[in-house]
Amino acid sequence: MKYDYFISYSTQDEMYVEGIYSILKNTFKKSVYKYNRCSHPGNIWEEINNGIDNCKIFLFFPSFDSEQSKAVKREFAIAMNRDVHDEDFKLIPVYLTPGIFLNWAIDSQLRVESFQESPYETTQKIINFVDNKTINYQHPSLPIYWKVEDEIFFIKSNRNIIFPTFRFIVSGSEAEESLMFGTSIGFNNEFQISKNIKKMSDGRIVIDISIGVIKYIGRDNPVKIQTSLLDLKSSWIKNFGIVGIDGKVYQSINISNLSDK
Repeated sequence: MKYDYFISYSTQDEMYVEGIYSILKNTFKKSVYKYNRCSHPGNIWEEINNGIDNCKIFLFFPSFDSEQSKAVKREFAIAMNRDVHDEDFKLIPVYLTPGIFLNWAIDSQLRVESFQESPYETTQKIINFVDNKTINYQHPSLPIYWKVEDEIFFIKSNRNIIFPTFRFIVSGSEAEESLMFGTSIGFNNEFQISKNIKKMSDGRIVIDISIGVIKYIGRDNPVKIQTSLLDLKSSWIKNFGIVGIDGKVYQSINISNLSDK
């Protein structure tokens, strides 16, 4: 049987998920199948695979319980595989509590965040997410700030966010002569760094850099990177942005000459 929604959840969220299940089924007239991943520990994959294969929308309620982390990551990987290959399938993580998995694929996924809200409010967010592809409840609270001091590049924001790619806009004859245009991958003692460098028609040089470690950005956890590790000089950098998982570029504010935010 094909379902509009498949819901996978853990025992601690059962009562809340039951409310969402009832609202989707009775108020929005959707066909829904739900499965408690804790109900048969170690023997859940047939149900999970069947649910993912036979739904249009997968509501993935993650658990931050360390005992379930391996199962949650595997479940997410199965769903991501279908999400990549099937345009008609939609994977929607629903976070009921703040948290991170220290797993880039999960932590950077577009998701619905619904903290201390009623099941109806959360269901409405889910419906809005499905109906409006432009809605993304994981977008950061702008602005994002950046500055360079003593060849150290600082980035911070008003909330903890994660992004895979940093975008630098640089200019100047020295930068143009020194940089290797195209795509490259380099290694040092700290990171694997992937770069894509291109020159725009207006003369600006755009550098997209993906660093092979998770970088969380927040007021209490600014990212600090030596410009030399990126093969950049501070004098070259004219602007900075962050490329989100959805491909959108989020501009930031240079506070190099301002008091700290």
